Amino acid sequence: MIGRSYIKRKKIYFKLDNSSSDSSINNIAVTANSLTYGVNEFNQSNSAGSFNGTSTRINFNNTTDDFFKTNFSFIYWIKPTSSSTFYRPFNSDSGGASNTAPWFRTSLASSQYYFGIGSNDFNIGITGGTVDTNWNSFGGICSGNGTTSNIEAFVNGSSIGTASGTHRNINSNKYVSIGVLRYQPSTYLNYYSGLMDNIIAYDIAIPKGALKILNNEKGRIGLPKKLLLDNYSGSAVAYSLRKLRYNYSGSTIRVRRASDNAEQDIGFVSNELDTTSLASFCSGTNGFVTTWYDQSGNNRNATQSTTANQPKIYDSSTGVLLENGKPTLQFDGSNDSLGLGTAITKPARYSIFQTLKASATGVTYNVSGSVASSGAALTGWGGFRFNTSNKNSTYWGDGSSYRIYETSSTSQDTNQNIYNILYDSGLNIYIYKNNSSLTLNLVGGSATTSAGTTYGYSIGLIGELTSGYFNGNIQEHIIYTSYEGANVNGINTNINSYYGVY
Repeated sequence: MIGRSYIKRKKIYFKLDNSSSDSSINNIAVTANSLTYGVNEFNQSNSAGSFNGTSTRINFNNTTDDFFKTNFSFIYWIKPTSSSTFYRPFNSDSGGASNTAPWFRTSLASSQYYFGIGSNDFNIGITGGTVDTNWNSFGGICSGNGTTSNIEAFVNGSSIGTASGTHRNINSNKYVSIGVLRYQPSTYLNYYSGLMDNIIAYDIAIPKGALKILNNEKGRIGLPKKLLLDNYSGSAVAYSLRKLRYNYSGSTIRVRRASDNAEQDIGFVSNELDTTSLASFCSGTNGFVTTWYDQSGNNRNATQSTTANQPKIYDSSTGVLLENGKPTLQFDGSNDSLGLGTAITKPARYSIFQTLKASATGVTYNVSGSVASSGAALTGWGGFRFNTSNKNSTYWGDGSSYRIYETSSTSQDTNQNIYNILYDSGLNIYIYKNNSSLTLNLVGGSATTSAGTTYGYSIGLIGELTSGYFNGNIQEHIIYTSYEGANVNGINTNINSYYGVY
């Protein structure tokens, strides 16, 4: 059990909400220059310090306080303007005539994080992680005995490396600064540009678990909890009625109301579909989805221009359509579907995650996937089907050969379920239902392992087929053009935490 005293025993704590004051019990004296505060960051006013990259800094006034020496720890949250510019957000130089006598420095350089300690330039350092322009936490722990030092660096609570070496003493003067490297009383280098928040440091080497607790509590202290695609990046397409990526700034869906065929984009409120705006726009009439916006960043929006074929989202009598208390798209089983505006060539590996509920069993529902209008399995990939045998099947092909797999036992019901299709190289295919892998049988086709040609991919139908439309509700559909076997449990846990499926 990690004692909470570690979390409370802060040497410095800069919230940067409305001032540059130290909020720890030590009330360390500082002088700020040109610092402003992020407006409406995390939907809060004055919630982060904004650094301009040219002059913004916080200087520690006391140059003799020895609170960063043999043992110390730190963590701060950062959202840089650039992922590749050389920044030094938090540092302590020991007063040399040049910038070669630090005690500790942190930096963002060449799209990587750096944490180093030493004197006469660094003798112990760690480089790792990948810098991006989203909010991330950066932390470090230094432990030593006056002879040797051990350091470890963390990004978002996960270790990026360790290092150890001979401990070196530092000079009596220490120029601690936030937002820049200060290596003489008034000499500065590598100003930081971007937002920072909740800079915390200790004069002890806190346990790794305590640092991870700090990272996990970023939502409590005002920073955003990471969303699904922030934790599991790299999706090819991502459709959902909840927000999947913190920095996604687009809408959720575009809706057509039946009364006059007017259309309107509907966005998010608190990372969920803005049902208030949806109800206001569709009041007294039915609402249908013309576009399901792609949150992956690849702009592969799923669309339907034919009014009769658009899935329903709002009912004139009952309001927003819900499944287990969350908004859902309703497909009528007759002609409703959404097609990817930009098709995806069959990848060598792929993983599909979808949350849905079928209205019946023992019927043919072509739920989603890619295939040519001829319907031959060798022309598509990722297909997911409900069969009359009450079993589910999937297939993939490369244009000349194909494989079809079916669950060995009954796998269909009319409950809300999370289904995954994972395809790895070497003819390995998996269907998961509610995070449990189902046993599959090969029921057709010959071997194929290569990528294939490009055919239409649809939701509510398989590709370019014209029959077997899905009848039921779909709330989320995410595709990775990679094998996500190592992340399947984490992704499913995230989905289930929101939808409450199993």
